[in-house]
Parts: sequence; structure tokens; C-alpha cells
Amino acid sequence: MINKKYIILIGISLSLFFINLVSSQSIIGVSPGELYYKDVLRGGYAEKSVLVIANSEEPVDIEIEGLGAMKSWFNYTKKFTLDDGKNFQLVISVSPPPDIPNGNYTGFVRVNTISRDKYLEKGMPWEL
Repeated sequence: MINKKYIILIGISLSLFFINLVSSQSIIGVSPGELYYKDVLRGGYAEKSVLVIANSEEPVDIEIEGLGAMKSWFNYTKKFTLDDGKNFQLVISVSPPPDIPNGNYTGFVRVNTISRDKYLEKGMPWEL
């Protein structure tokens, strides 16, 4: 009978532990999810902004990473911290090189959340 009580107690303890892990994770949102820059001239400049929002009990460190052939064209704030319920207006500008041929180009910006004790990655592609 005692063994059964210990098994039940261990099961309840593990359940509470896992519930606590799930509730402490960060949730971020990015709006809009896609940006389109149209008719940008070679050697030109264009910018748009997105809103980054976090839902977390603790401050969340955010890191932005450009990917693809256009990553060197992007300009943005690379790292910032969000508090629960706060938002950050992230301005993303694009500056194509002056010698690039005319055409349509695609690039991506990934939004990464960095927890204080582990790294959680949330990818968000944007077509430009």
C-alpha cells in the first residue's frame, strides 16, 4: 500500500513539474509576417516595419538574423529585450548594391528568442 502512495506522489510531482515547464516558455508574435519591397532602385533604400510582441512572465531577449542572398542588404536592430505585454517596432530596411542586375530577389529574416537558460528558435520568413 505504501508503494502505491509513493508512485502516486511521484506522478503528481512530475505532472506539476512539466506544467511549470510549459507555462514558463516564451511566446512571440511578429506582424505582419511578410514584407514586400517593390520597385527598389539599385543603390537605393527602402524601409518597412514590423511589430514584435512577447508573452512571457520574464523579459525575453530577441535576436534578429538575416538569411539568404540578400542578407547583406538588410539593416535592422540585431538584438533587443521585450518585457511581458510590451512590443517593439522593428524597422527593416533594404539597400540593394548599385551593381546588382535588375530582377526579383528573395531574402529572409529570422526572429530568435533567447531564454536566459536555454535557446528557443522561432523562424519567421519574409519575402522581399
